[in-house]
Amino acid sequence: MVEVAVGADGSGAGRRTRSVPPALRRALDARDRECRFPGCGLRFTDAHHIVHWADGGETTLKGLVLLCHRHHRLVHEDGYRVFSDADGQVVFFSPMGKPIAASPPMPPLAADPVDELIHRNRECGVAPDWRSGMPEYRRDRDVPWEMEASAGEALENSPAGDPTSLDAAS
Repeated sequence: MVEVAVGADGSGAGRRTRSVPPALRRALDARDRECRFPGCGLRFTDAHHIVHWADGGETTLKGLVLLCHRHHRLVHEDGYRVFSDADGQVVFFSPMGKPIAASPPMPPLAADPVDELIHRNRECGVAPDWRSGMPEYRRDRDVPWEMEASAGEALENSPAGDPTSLDAAS
């Protein structure tokens, strides 16, 4: 068991320091667990001040959120914004000011998705068979690899010279 030295209201270091003390970082890790940017979930994270520390943001549990390095950079350099509402819910906004959904909505499925996939493939001229999912090296080939290798070796050793040269054929 690891002690987490913050108050129930998320108080901790406050305005004294911009850096996150170890006890507060443990509390932040316990609360967020991963990057909070919608759809990310990466576990290697930085503590981000929701209100920039230089602008009066506090180094408290309520004032911090975990972001991976990429999303931390997006917030600081590319115009993405993050806010926390009164309930502590974190909301992200694009540089255009539009809220980013927690997870994108799933597209509607057809009544029978397998039949729909087969139908769409046929419309595109794709006719998969039992071999379609097999890797190339496992499929039967028209020319066995031994014959292919022998033919290449024979061309390289031919007295006509370079097999790619047009003059070699004449």
